[in-house]
Amino acid sequence: MLECLFPTFLYQEVVPFDIDIQYLKSLEYERYGCGTGYTSANQMILLEEPFAELKKQIDYHVNAVHYDVLKSSQGRPVHIASWVNYHTPGDHAPVHNHTNTYYSGVYYLNAPTNGGGIFFHHPQLMRSRTLKVEDSEKNMWNSDIYYHELIKNTLLVFPSNLPHSTEVNKSNQDRYSLAFNYFIEGQLGHQTSKINLRIITE
Repeated sequence: MLECLFPTFLYQEVVPFDIDIQYLKSLEYERYGCGTGYTSANQMILLEEPFAELKKQIDYHVNAVHYDVLKSSQGRPVHIASWVNYHTPGDHAPVHNHTNTYYSGVYYLNAPTNGGGIFFHHPQLMRSRTLKVEDSEKNMWNSDIYYHELIKNTLLVFPSNLPHSTEVNKSNQDRYSLAFNYFIEGQLGHQTSKINLRIITE
């Protein structure tokens, strides 16, 4: 018998939402320091009126992760950052995770054919093995990486410390996605570990 110990969640939901691509093109962007794509200058983009309905949906699903999936009995998720990622043909997102946050996610605003999906990497990215044994097939016990294809209107929520990256945009169109971070606010812990956190965003 095999048991799965300490699994990592990846929450997925299709959330219908349409936004004018011309509006996305009109946003102010900055090139990432690594030169692999662009981020919106506005790092609280979900607070803008065009994204109001989408924020309601993301709030709902992040709360579903916190309360229904993880059965948390303390704290509440609070939006702390959100931005549009803009990848031109040839761009990609290198392996990274999100710091100073608890839940992170992505929402695909469009999905060009061959636009590139997302990879999730083993949390122990550089885990060592005494021997490297080839696998006859990949499964949940031996895989170091999982792939999720690019599908428009798909929302993904995952732990912020989970390393992830994206494929190169091999299409002839720009790829737009919205990324976000949520932290936990309120009283946490018990007895000597008790703490009360309040989120202040400026």
